Amino acid sequence: MPTNSAPELMRPQSRSAILETIQERGPISRVDLARLLKLNPATVTRITRLLLEEDLICETGEGTTPGAGRKPTLLSFNHRARLLTAIYAGRNGVTGVIADTSGAILTRHTLLPDPALASQTFHTLLNELLAADPSYRRRLASACLCAAPPAQITPGLCDSISETLDIPVITAEDVELAALGEATWGAGRERPHFGLLWLGHTSRFCLYLDGILRAGGLGYDAAGQPFAARLSDRGLVIAAQSLLENDTTSAIHDLTQTRRLSARLIFEAAQQHDPLARAVIDTAAGDLAQVVLGLADVLTLDLMILGGAWTPAAPLLIPAVYEHLHALGTPLPTVITAELGDDAPLLGAIKLALDHSGLTG
Repeated sequence: MPTNSAPELMRPQSRSAILETIQERGPISRVDLARLLKLNPATVTRITRLLLEEDLICETGEGTTPGAGRKPTLLSFNHRARLLTAIYAGRNGVTGVIADTSGAILTRHTLLPDPALASQTFHTLLNELLAADPSYRRRLASACLCAAPPAQITPGLCDSISETLDIPVITAEDVELAALGEATWGAGRERPHFGLLWLGHTSRFCLYLDGILRAGGLGYDAAGQPFAARLSDRGLVIAAQSLLENDTTSAIHDLTQTRRLSARLIFEAAQQHDPLARAVIDTAAGDLAQVVLGLADVLTLDLMILGGAWTPAAPLLIPAVYEHLHALGTPLPTVITAELGDDAPLLGAIKLALDHSGLTG
């Protein structure tokens, strides 16, 4: 077993490796840590002592030994020692959460939509989140901000919050964060690669490949028209309006007496078996089938996850997509529903904040 000089014992690589191993494999003994990481037991003892003092790990009972010797003390990662915050400026409001390093959300708050993404809105939201517990501020390790297109988080906003809280603050595209959230805690967990179809006001695609994220569009149809224009909230509304001109029997006519025609209303009508709404859904499913096949073929994907604002319509959309895929007579990739719903970007932001916090390797 290698021995190291004193300065080398505390090198950041060893600390990160020990902390990450405890997080992934704990409860675990110091002996097993030394064996797995091929470190000197003295190195492990010194580093774990510091980690205990910092409250990043804790002792959680005793392990077993093959003989009658002293049982080893087991170490576990303390997920509540450091906290992470994420803020997502979506179309329904600006939502902020504070979570521990396991992804468990401890507190949440939402403000009304802020089209201008004013800095004051984010600072106000953060102050309200931190006010939930006096200890939150000192335990906060990093933050991640994101916004639904066309809004963008500016570097100046990240810098302002970073200076105020004295923590790293990062930003990323919401579709990438949604894919990261699903990969970590949702429908894509334990899957090395998949595609996320994030459908709603602005529909996009994200490739997840062994932790690498690449966002992009949905491609083009045979006439050179972008699928995203039709596979969007506005695209559904335009399709429904066109059909409504020649159909006076649809339940949508009654629904729009008190509500604005929207993608959500069309989904509700389709769930009530309205023929016109079902026809709109079927047309969208046909477009989705072409998108799925095109992306799956080019990127060699066998799993597509359908998420975003259209997630509630997945029980209608996915069977219709499969019908169109069968009609095309090609190998069928699997299409499933996202599990995290509207929280996917927030939980992805928590994971990205954790990755940039220095708490793990």
